[in-house]
Amino acid sequence: MSRKTKIVIFVLGFICIVLFVIYSEYDIASGFKNMFQTIVLDAEFFWKAFGSTITLFVAFAFYEISARAIRAVITRSDGTEGDIKMVLGLWRLIVAFLATLIILGSFFELGMLATALGAFGGLFLGWALQPLVSGFAAWLLITVKRPFRVGDRV
Repeated sequence: MSRKTKIVIFVLGFICIVLFVIYSEYDIASGFKNMFQTIVLDAEFFWKAFGSTITLFVAFAFYEISARAIRAVITRSDGTEGDIKMVLGLWRLIVAFLATLIILGSFFELGMLATALGAFGGLFLGWALQPLVSGFAAWLLITVKRPFRVGDRV
């Protein structure tokens, strides 16, 4: 097993433990008896934790497969290793954010408040970040398409 795989397994296990502690409102004074009862007797928690673990593994596998495809596309379009690292860093952030949202949605009721804040927050952020998003889209297009080379007159 490679070092990277060991680190990923460790991080996934740590996240599962943190979610357990948050969900069960575990305190140190009650000892491991409360933790054991919560795991064994609460079937709903077990299935949520199991689903969260599966979600993490699926997100990791999806990232690895899609990262290979992204790397191949950028390499084919004469991209540099720096371009690959930049795009894959952004892609890793997006996949991790979506996986986190899915897991939090299974443990907590996000409800109407999250929907309303998401809608209005997205609207205001869209207006405020329009120049930044336009610049980012231009950077991504230039990075992938490579419409000009060093030495060309622009």
